[in-house]
Order: sequence, then structure tokens, then C-alpha cells
Amino acid sequence: MLSITKKTARQMMIAAQMLDAIRPATQPTDIAATIAEMAVLQIDTISVVNRSPYLVLWSRVGNYPPMWLDQLLASGAIFEAWVHEASFVPKSWWGAQRRLLHVNDRKNLMRWAKGLLTEHAEIANHIRQELAVRREVRSSDFRRAGEKRGTWWNWSVEKKILEALFAVGETMIARREGFQRIYSLVSFLRPEWDDRDAPAIELVREMQISQTVRALGVAHERWIGDYFRMNGSYNTEVKSKRPVIASLVARGELIPVQIEGIDGPAYIHPDRLEWCDTPPMCTHTTLLSPFDPLVWDRKRALELFEFTYLIECYTPAAKRRYGYFTLPILYHDQIIGRVDCKAHRALRRFEVISIHFEPWVAPDPAMHRAVIGAIRDCAIWHATPELVVTHVADAHHRASFLDLVALGG
Repeated sequence: MLSITKKTARQMMIAAQMLDAIRPATQPTDIAATIAEMAVLQIDTISVVNRSPYLVLWSRVGNYPPMWLDQLLASGAIFEAWVHEASFVPKSWWGAQRRLLHVNDRKNLMRWAKGLLTEHAEIANHIRQELAVRREVRSSDFRRAGEKRGTWWNWSVEKKILEALFAVGETMIARREGFQRIYSLVSFLRPEWDDRDAPAIELVREMQISQTVRALGVAHERWIGDYFRMNGSYNTEVKSKRPVIASLVARGELIPVQIEGIDGPAYIHPDRLEWCDTPPMCTHTTLLSPFDPLVWDRKRALELFEFTYLIECYTPAAKRRYGYFTLPILYHDQIIGRVDCKAHRALRRFEVISIHFEPWVAPDPAMHRAVIGAIRDCAIWHATPELVVTHVADAHHRASFLDLVALGG
């Protein structure tokens, strides 16, 4: 069996995720190609800096117009689905997603959605009729007089029904305006589609595993289930996946490999085989979204990058260790720390509230300049070019880092 070091595994994963070097996007199709390589682009709405899907793309392509992602959704080049979590996925995934809906792959979500549609059948039918007549609706179209604009925990019944119709596959997200979802019937947006054309679930499982391994560069069997949230939930259970993996291996569509220091089998896609002998050069320094595929599996980030990561926005302020919404810092083939940022858009100011380096990271001017450069690039992309660093947590990094910031390094 092939054997690779952890360093090589990191390099393979970073390169497969297109984080080894900047790949500038010059047109929307470049963004579509990036999403196709990743297979899944998770959606999250927190916008202390830019919302996660836009930030994940920036980490790979640099400064680009965020409207390009919106245009791809409106054109149908990508679509929204419950894959991993709520995500953008390439149009090519459509048939597989329809099969997953028909087998109730996300059981808890489907149970909630179907229960809600039964409980509020009259309102649900009214919304279906509105969709049939108007073709597109948004939740605000059903806002009652005097009703307070809500957040995710106090959605109106109509908003819940729209989400339930989306969850069961009756509706699609036609586009977004100001990140607000615009819903439409599948029959309007995909009139040519017949669910009988969806691939068999056995083929879909093979697609999930093969695309996961290719997107990760190298994947331990414990990491495979999370990428597409197979069976609808995060888990490291591997028994049910082994027969599918064995079939792919027998056909040469996956190649077994051992990652030194990590017990148990891992796999690579044949497309990545040459990297085992000649690992990719990783020269990129960037900030990562908490929902970037490189770090969204916290156990994998710990095993491979030795990086312990927790989003603390839901932790009481007094108990936070690193900050409200910290972004991991990727430096070449390692994750070397995290930065808590806020874009003050009205002031055109980008604040580094705090930056923490990992304990093993030694001060190095070249590394500091690369990190500062990545933060400045992020600030410029946000149209907040004034960079203010409020706190460098590590005393042995502080003077060098702040001096370079002052010098424009």
C-alpha cells in the first residue's frame, strides 16, 4: 500500500481545494469552475466580514465581484440544496440530489418538513397557489401587518412552509436579492426534468464518495461521510460505506493509501496519484472562513493540521478565548493561527480585533508579511482599505507584527 506523510497529505488536500496558490477569477465561469472542483460550497449568513460562501471563494481566487456568485445562481449554473449543510452545488449534481430527496436521505429534515406541511396544509396550499400564479415569491411577501422582521429562530409560519417546500424538493431558490431567498417551483425552473431520470441511489453513493475523495485530495475513511453529510448527518461511521469504497477500489476509481501517524485506511482519487511522489508546492497565504471545506470538519483539522478550532460566536463573550468569529490563517501548508476581524464598512476600516498564532509558530518577518498581506487583500476586497490591528495576543510576535503593519508590510 502507498504511504504518505502528514505533510504530503496536507499539501494534497490544500492543492485539491485550490488553496496552494491564488487562481484569479476573470469571469463568472471561473467561479463556477471553482465550485465544481470543490463540489460543495456551504452557505452561512453571518457577515462580520463577508458572508461565508463569498469568503470561501475569495480565499481561492482573490479579489472578485461577489455579484458573480449571485449571477451563477440566477442563471442555473449552480443551485442551492441541503448538501453538507445548506450549500451551493454545481448544476451537474441535480439528478443525484433529486434521488437523495426521494429516498429521504436527510431524515430529520424531511420529517420536520413533511410534518409542517401536514400541520399547516391550508397555508401550504395557499402558498403553492401563489407560486403557481406569481412564479416567484419571498417570505416577506407574506408578512402580516405589524409583524416584526424576524430572524432564524422566530420565522413566520409562511417562511417555515417555504423552507419546508424547498426541503422536500417542490421548490428551488431562483435567485437571491440582498441574500434573501426568492423561491420558485421546480416545475417552472426545470420544466425539462423528470425525476424518473435520477440516477439510482447506489450510483449516488459512489458519486458522493468519489467526489469527496477527489475534492479532499486524500481522505481517511473517517473523513468521507461528512463532506456530503451522507445519510443526512455528521458522523464518522464507516461500516456502511466500506462496501461502496471496496467497489470503487476494485474498479481502480479509488486508491488505498496510508497516512503516517493516522491509523486506518485512507484513499486518493486516481487524478491525484502523481502527488504522492511529487507533492504540490503550497505558497499561498490566506484567511479561511469557518465553513471552508479545509476546516469545516473540526476532527479532521485536528488530525491532519493539529489545529483545534471552535466558532465562539455562540459562546458568551466572557468565556470566549479567541473572539466572536475567528478566521483560520493558512500559511503555505499549515494553519498557523486565527484572526478575529470586523469590516466597518461605513468607516471603510478593517479591524483586526485580535490575532492569535499557534504556540509552535515562531516569529518570522517573512511569515508576518505574508499574513499582513493576506489581511490587507481581504480588507481591500471588502472596500475597507484602512487596516487597524487592535491586539496581537502573543507577546513574542507583537512588536515585529505591529512594526510591519505600521510600515505597510
